[in-house]
Amino acid sequence: MDGSTIHGANLTTIVYGSELPDVLDCSDVWFEASKIYSESMGWDCPGVQALQGSPELRVISSRGAKSYDNLPRVDLGVPERPSASLESVLLGRRSADVFTGSMTVSQLSGLLRYGAGMTDVSSNCSYLRTTPSAGALHPLDLFVYARHVEGLESGVYYYLPQENRVVQVCGPLGESVADCFFNAAGSSDSAVLLFITSSFWRSRFKYGHRGMRFCLMESGHMAQNMLLLASAYDLSARVFGGFIDHDLNNLIPTLNGVDTALLYTLAIG
Repeated sequence: MDGSTIHGANLTTIVYGSELPDVLDCSDVWFEASKIYSESMGWDCPGVQALQGSPELRVISSRGAKSYDNLPRVDLGVPERPSASLESVLLGRRSADVFTGSMTVSQLSGLLRYGAGMTDVSSNCSYLRTTPSAGALHPLDLFVYARHVEGLESGVYYYLPQENRVVQVCGPLGESVADCFFNAAGSSDSAVLLFITSSFWRSRFKYGHRGMRFCLMESGHMAQNMLLLASAYDLSARVFGGFIDHDLNNLIPTLNGVDTALLYTLAIG
């Protein structure tokens, strides 16, 4: 098959074959399971009623994040405030092939604070964040592999959005991390790798299988925040959606690859 003969029907055949779609096609089965029907809301979204009847549960569920109370906090200082216009960062955003391998700690502080940090609505001490989340459940967790950040020890850090600080959860990952991304540009020479991970149950307890859709959507929201901020700071950036799941999940502490797993990675700097 050469390029001149490829059209939509060919692409469908590549996915489904020449016969009818397999009733056990994993992607189709999951998508069907995640659909919402009015007559089955009660069991498709099991946590809705529980949340409606419990103000305490609503507060607890909105604080979604790991705590790491046993680890010392690292203050990244005052975030650098981006001065570029929204128009310029939208038009200037590109997936980079060349990385400088350097970043200031104030730029990293800004990426985390503005890209995934808390917001305060009318000084009501809310737990809302700069990334939208279904039901304000915030199933995402953000790990930072800092390799070349001025003023910060190399290692993997977890971002604590409620404190706007980080904790170091392990040391450098070594050269093997680039192999997980098939040695793509930025996987070995960027200043940081941002690992967007998800604790799926934080969304699924309320929304059932639909919660998996929300986790995927929200990882895109957070990644876009980071990409636009990188553009504003004039930092090279690239996203990785393809990686060797098992190997990479094993490198990041607390991930088991099943109900807590990596969804998306960004190389920045």
